[in-house]
Amino acid sequence: APSRYLLPISLFSLNAASLNSEPPCNCNQQSVLDIIWSCALTLFLCTWVSIHPNVPDPNEEGWKPLWRQLKIMYWSILAPELVLTWAFRQYMGARMIFHQYKKPEHKWTIKHAHFLQMGGFHLQSKDYSGVLDPEKFHDFLEKHKILFPDITKEEI
Repeated sequence: APSRYLLPISLFSLNAASLNSEPPCNCNQQSVLDIIWSCALTLFLCTWVSIHPNVPDPNEEGWKPLWRQLKIMYWSILAPELVLTWAFRQYMGARMIFHQYKKPEHKWTIKHAHFLQMGGFHLQSKDYSGVLDPEKFHDFLEKHKILFPDITKEEI
């Protein structure tokens, strides 16, 4: 029974003693500014690594690709639910593209559909030069202006 009274007394004596003593070393203490900077840096780096914007157009110059990634980072920090909704819409669009071109002779995968949707297919010809979005891709296939791309999942 005496041991249950020992704990509250020892805690009181530790608290009373700590009020009158100084910390042994100030070398491991961080200021509020240090904590804010480390949190901000961690948030920035995690967001930078997790954002995968569309493939930039080869004709896009200067700071535009970087500016686009910074805008996406801003929205992912400010309103992550918008970025989640955007990602879900891209996934659903890629599924539709995948099912549209899913044929044994094409060997089309969901990875190909995402690659098409994010602007990965570029066309350089006398008639057209630029990124093939899903609509242009379909239109050019229907008019027999292009052949179906023969690219493996590993090459993407």
